[in-house]
Amino acid sequence: MKTNPGASLLAWRLLLVAAAGLSACGGGGSGPAASSAGSGELPAVGSPPPPPSPAPAPSPAPSPAPSPAPAPSPPAPPGGGTSGITITKDYVMAFHACSATDCGSPSNHFTYLAESSDLTNWTIVSGWTAYQGSVPDVIQKGTNLYIFNPGTVRKLDLVAGTLGPSRPVAIRTADGVQVRFVDPSPILDGAGKVALFYLDSTSVPVGVDPAGCVSYPCAKNFGSAVEVEGSDMTEFTADPGFRATVNISSGTASDPDIFAGATADGYVMYISKGNNIEVWTSASLAGTYSLQTTVMNKGGVPAGFHDGTQYWFFGALNQGSGKNIVVYKSGSIPGLTSAPASYTLTPGSFPSLGSSTRLVDSPGILRVIR
Repeated sequence: MKTNPGASLLAWRLLLVAAAGLSACGGGGSGPAASSAGSGELPAVGSPPPPPSPAPAPSPAPSPAPSPAPAPSPPAPPGGGTSGITITKDYVMAFHACSATDCGSPSNHFTYLAESSDLTNWTIVSGWTAYQGSVPDVIQKGTNLYIFNPGTVRKLDLVAGTLGPSRPVAIRTADGVQVRFVDPSPILDGAGKVALFYLDSTSVPVGVDPAGCVSYPCAKNFGSAVEVEGSDMTEFTADPGFRATVNISSGTASDPDIFAGATADGYVMYISKGNNIEVWTSASLAGTYSLQTTVMNKGGVPAGFHDGTQYWFFGALNQGSGKNIVVYKSGSIPGLTSAPASYTLTPGSFPSLGSSTRLVDSPGILRVIR
């Protein structure tokens, strides 16, 4: 809830004035005596009064012993970031969790970062403090990790162990027209720049779920954009056209996840359709993607990874009273359709989340390069 900035500023100024008045009225050293000390005898009539006796000089107050200097506090990143974050393992996974009654609202989602040495056993990164944010994804450039949430990015300095504040992200066309978007998914392109894949929401009225339709059927467009040099991941220029267009007659299409696949497959993009995932591929990153297969009932809002030998599929699936991340592995894209679950991550897999956590969702996977 916003407050009245004028009223707040006035109250603050009144407090400052009151504090200054208190200091002037009662605080510091005492002034000279207002009355002189008498002799106890009345002066004779017609005689000049005797000169007042001088007031005794005040005794100097003893100097207080100097207080020891306080220990310096570690510097905090500007804008409310956090420090003391340590990543020691080869893989990280960004995801969001929720412990509220209404986990359907993104305002109740909090972003976490976990790490693993084998893509199987995960722990929350040491020093991590969760922040409000939904559907995160993560990318590395140099010695920094960048964690994207819809419309924002945070920078994690791997050397200093500091997480900076949330900053807005803008995508514009080459002509400078702003693109509205959700569900960002980053990847490094061949030139070493970060490309951001996203669901384009420019034509969707504000307040309407960009993953669905105002009226069915409709088309959902998935685009890509390249970082503007020097913007530190806050500005991107949209590539011409769209990477994929998904036609839906019901439900939703959303949450693209882009990653490099096997050499023969080129680049792979997962697109979420409820609990199903469409798998699209292209020989070039900013090319036109073609639908290869649909992975049915294995979870939505996915993350993909190819380790050089096999595909990993991380899908978020409603199970029981909560939502878990279910992981599948396959040597090929078609094999994902029949692959059995390899393991499942539940809220209980991360004890530091607390017993009230009802879901873990929307994973984003990255191999950390040192």
